[in-house]
Amino acid sequence: MRITDNNTNYVDVKIQKYKPDVKLSYRMERMSSLKYVRLDRGYASDLYECEIETYGTQEYCESLMTILQTQRYGYQTGNPLYLSEFALNKGEAIFGNNVDYTGSIDAIVIDTPKMKNESFKVFSLTFKLRALGVTFDNVIPNPIAMTCVWSGWQGGEPEWDRTVNDTYNNDNFVTIVKNNDSKFVGKFTCSTEDSIKLLEYFRISRGQNLAVPLTWIGVDHAFGIGKTLSSYDFIMTKLEVEQISPLYVQAMVELTDLKGIE
Repeated sequence: MRITDNNTNYVDVKIQKYKPDVKLSYRMERMSSLKYVRLDRGYASDLYECEIETYGTQEYCESLMTILQTQRYGYQTGNPLYLSEFALNKGEAIFGNNVDYTGSIDAIVIDTPKMKNESFKVFSLTFKLRALGVTFDNVIPNPIAMTCVWSGWQGGEPEWDRTVNDTYNNDNFVTIVKNNDSKFVGKFTCSTEDSIKLLEYFRISRGQNLAVPLTWIGVDHAFGIGKTLSSYDFIMTKLEVEQISPLYVQAMVELTDLKGIE
C-alpha cells in the first residue's frame, strides 16, 4: 500500500499485520422491557478504520512517520492522506473485504503512531487510519449458508426472565415479565469471496429479518429445542470477520430471533 501526502511525497508501506475496525452506525439497544430496538443513523455515519503494523529499518519507519505527521496538521485545511497501490487489489483489504480498492482512498490518522525498536536495526511502527469515504464491490448481498460451523457455538432456549419470590409463610411464587430473546453465536469458515457478500448483506440489511430455514446455520436447535427446522425469522445482530488465509476467513456471527425485537 502506498501513502501519499498532499505534497505528493509518498512511502510504500510494507504491511505485516492489519486489523479492520468497521463501526456501522446501526446498532441494537436493549430497553427496560428487555427487548431490543433498532437504531440507525444511516450509511453516511458508518466508520471504516484500520490498525496497521509495519516493520523495517529506522530510516524507513522515520520516513513513514514524517508522512503521517504531515497529515496531523494538514487535515485542518482539508488535506487528507491518499492510500493507493493496494497489493494485488485485494491483497491488503485494510477496511474490509467488501470495499473497492481499485482506486485511491482518502484517509486521516486517528491516533499517535507508535515506533518501537524490535531488534538490531529493526523497528516497528503501528498506526491507525480512518477512511474519509469508501465505495463497495458491486456484488449481490447475500447471507450465505454458514454450514461450516466451528465447535463451541452457543444457542438454546431464551433466558428465563422470571423472579422467584418468598412469602411470609415460606411459600414461593414466580413472576414472569416477558420472554427474553434467544440468541445463537457461532464461528464459521467461508471463502474470501463469500465474505464479501456476507459483509455487504450486514451493511445493507441493517437489522432486517432473515426468513430462511434454520438449516442455513448448519446445526440442529440453534435457537433451542422448541424451534423446529423450518423457516424462522431472525436478524444478524453482530458480524466480525478475520482473514485466516488469502482464500478463507473466520466469521463470528450473532443471530437474534425476532421475539426479542420491538
